[in-house]
Amino acid sequence: DREPDAIVWTAAPGGLGLWLLRAGYRNPQAASLFVAATAAGAAGGLLLYWLISRPAVLGWVAAAGGDVVVGFGGLAETLSLVAPSALCVMAASAPYLRVRQQRRQRVETLERELPITLELLATLAEAGLGFDAGIATILETEADDSPMGIELDIYQRDVLSGIPRVQALRSMVVRCDLAPMTTFIAS
Repeated sequence: DREPDAIVWTAAPGGLGLWLLRAGYRNPQAASLFVAATAAGAAGGLLLYWLISRPAVLGWVAAAGGDVVVGFGGLAETLSLVAPSALCVMAASAPYLRVRQQRRQRVETLERELPITLELLATLAEAGLGFDAGIATILETEADDSPMGIELDIYQRDVLSGIPRVQALRSMVVRCDLAPMTTFIAS
């Protein structure tokens, strides 16, 4: 049977938590873990900055660059001054970039799967199945790790736990944040 990898929030969080939820990070500690990863990246970047910007390292880079090509020594010295700052910023922003990439991939997958799911629901409705029975049928055929399958599974669990269908659908819209899904749920 389908089991989510992490605990699912029952209420939509705000701010950072909502941004992480929409990227598919469902663990209630996701915001804390994100902040910790960002802080660790910044600390690692600052340590790297400190190590690279040591006078001995700067002198070695400038000397090595000057020996390679005439005129390259100045460029190597400039790069040795800029590179530590750039590495520090990259290390601190790595968690943000990862979550942003994850969100983009999830949105693309949901946008690709939504029309197919709606078409299946329409076909199942024409065959005489109700909305919830159609969702259950789709979940039987949906891949366990697909974002649409996970969202429909959460919707189904919400309804089975006594949450009104409209509220469960609205929660799904908040979690997905897709215009086509909002239009579908509104209708």
